[in-house]
Formats: sequence, C-alpha cells, structure tokens
Amino acid sequence: MAASEGVDLEWAIVEFSRIRMNKQKETTRNYSATIKKQGEECVDHIFKKFGKNFDIYHSDENVPGIGSIYAKPEPKTDVCIFTKSKKYFVSVKMAGGIKLASGQGA
Repeated sequence: MAASEGVDLEWAIVEFSRIRMNKQKETTRNYSATIKKQGEECVDHIFKKFGKNFDIYHSDENVPGIGSIYAKPEPKTDVCIFTKSKKYFVSVKMAGGIKLASGQGA
C-alpha cells in the first residue's frame, strides 16, 4: 500500500459523497481502482445511514462556521459528517489487516 492511499481513501469518501449529492461535479484527484471501490462502498454505508441529509468535510478543510477541524476533536479525525442534529468525527481505515503500535510504556 502506498503511503498516500489512506489519504486518497479519505478524500474519495468526501468527494464521492459530494458528487452523489450534486455538491461537486467531479473528483479533484485520480484514484486507483482499489480506492474507488473502497470509497464507493463507504459512501454506500453513509447514504444508507443518513440519506442525503448531511454535509461532509475532510480534516484538511476549513469547515464553515468552525474553521480548521485538523486534530479536532481527536487527532485521528479524518472525515467529519454533520447532520442537522449531530456531528460525527470519523477515523478512516482501509480494508485489510491493521497493525497497532504504541510507544507508551517503552
């Protein structure tokens, strides 16, 4: 996995959601077939849960009325989904195995 694939997946989720809601016309990045597939699967889950009644932002963006969401409220927030009644702060993980590591206690 290339280092940028994780970030590509985050952006794919945001962009594919916006395209599906007619808030964006096309993607701003070129995504691999793997990222396209995983991104669309994630977006399908999001739309199943919320319909089209949400706004979605990447952590690198300034959110209207809030400003930068980078590392807010959690340092691992990648994508924010805002409905009329709730804000969801999401950490995105690619499909496949996950390796956890911590420097604590070393």
